[in-house]
Amino acid sequence: MSTATHTSIAGALAVELLNGILGTRGRADGESAISDLARFCGGLPLALRIAGNRLVSRPGWRTADFVDRLADEERRLEQLKAGDLKIATAFGMSYEQLAPSARRVFRRLALVPGRDFDAALAAVLGGIPIEDAWNALDELVDLGLLEDSTSGRYRFHDLVRLFARDRLREEESAAGHGLTETMTAWLLEMATAAGRWYEPAHDHPERPGTGPSSPEEADDWLRANVDNWLTALRHAAGNGRHLAVLACAESMDWFSDRWMHAPHWHEGNAWDIRDIPSFGDSFAADLVCRF
Repeated sequence: MSTATHTSIAGALAVELLNGILGTRGRADGESAISDLARFCGGLPLALRIAGNRLVSRPGWRTADFVDRLADEERRLEQLKAGDLKIATAFGMSYEQLAPSARRVFRRLALVPGRDFDAALAAVLGGIPIEDAWNALDELVDLGLLEDSTSGRYRFHDLVRLFARDRLREEESAAGHGLTETMTAWLLEMATAAGRWYEPAHDHPERPGTGPSSPEEADDWLRANVDNWLTALRHAAGNGRHLAVLACAESMDWFSDRWMHAPHWHEGNAWDIRDIPSFGDSFAADLVCRF
């Protein structure tokens, strides 16, 4: 399967491709519905063609009704089929070409809460050395199952993430909870270690065993991974891991001054901190509430 199959195109081009398939029907169904359809297809040409052909073969369907079906993530891949052609089958052909270790990394990366991730997090989820994680990520990029950037970060296309999630559910259903807990613990440990660099009284070892090795590296890591470690923080708070939550929140006290205008600090009231005062430490509760 060519990697071009999994390469998305810009919104305007995606709408144009759909309109070319639908013809006058597309204009009749309305620009808004066509734009929504293109968005749920993620701009993938194959998904757009499947969706367009499915509508053409069903003149009684309204585009808006099909869009409503696609809005349900649990059904989206199954809805993107036309005859014997399925978007999931196209992804599956690429998946089957992967080495077993790369398949494992691929499906487990569906657990990452943020939009992107690095090789270190891929290594944690895959349970492999970072050198092996780089090799797996290279395979995934080569087959069009991941997108990479010059900053060393990777991301899924939305539809590919759904396929990875399905593979995880089918092949490692019992492992999901444990992997999420492992990822959460690692993200909180990394974030806490990074935040400690900005505490004036904190004694940093010359060769820290965990976390960034300099204030600059800590700043880069915290900003690049903010969606991942903040989600981990909320997950830990909701699952009673209060000591880890408080340690991380405390370490952010000084760092937050460096990133005062970031919108993320205002998300703190999404954390479940109602049980924090049970520690008998009002300072700790106040600290968490600040974010």
